[in-house]
Amino acid sequence: LFVGMFLAWGIFTPYLSNFEFDSAKNAVDLASSVWSSKVRLIGTGAIAIAALWTLIELLKPVIEGIKEIVKNVKITNQEKNERTNIDLSLKSIFILFVLMVVGLFITFYSFVEDANLSIYYQMLFSFVGTLVSVLIGFFVAAACGYMAGLVGSSSSPISGIGLIGVIISSIVFLVLGVELFQDPMLSKFAVALAIFTTSVILATAAISNDNLQDLKTGHLVGATPWKQQVALLVGCVFGALAIVPVLNLLYQAYGFVGA
Repeated sequence: LFVGMFLAWGIFTPYLSNFEFDSAKNAVDLASSVWSSKVRLIGTGAIAIAALWTLIELLKPVIEGIKEIVKNVKITNQEKNERTNIDLSLKSIFILFVLMVVGLFITFYSFVEDANLSIYYQMLFSFVGTLVSVLIGFFVAAACGYMAGLVGSSSSPISGIGLIGVIISSIVFLVLGVELFQDPMLSKFAVALAIFTTSVILATAAISNDNLQDLKTGHLVGATPWKQQVALLVGCVFGALAIVPVLNLLYQAYGFVGA
């Protein structure tokens, strides 16, 4: 943080201010303008690149972890009967995954159907949004969860994940509907859809941070994994049910900036 602050205000802002000199502005206003329009974007790019590099570095341990999961399917009955080795079955995980994907598709469709689009584009954007969320969310959850379990959630690159998510989502939707988004209203819809998709990816990353820390702690104290996993699933469901009406109440009462 200190290095970033020094680079931003001690080097980049003074240097770039030379190219933005305006005699009508005082030094403070000029520096703030340069920081807001240029230097802040440099910092944003640095965060995104750092997060991407972290994901690349974590790719190998994530793949090894997946191989370990597949290997554990073949463990002996004696090992399976040990309480601390019992996870949710693959059948249960598959059923939950299918339910999650279906629910996610319905959520995307309910968001997209309010736009003035044909049924073809409604289904297309709903399907692609779901696919992007699941694919990116899988790798993001694995990488962020690995970091959270290894070091802690404070070391998880979640802010950079958000930047990567919104960039990828924006590119995908732009490629799919480049002709549609010439319309100003549909262009705003595209921005909202990219942000909505990113929110799903960020929720995946945040939940993986929380869950992996809980599972790691449970492993250290000898907890039963499948019971923890059920409790975490219940927590996610009730958390989602509680957050939505609260946010809606706040929006109806006070509104959100820019909404």
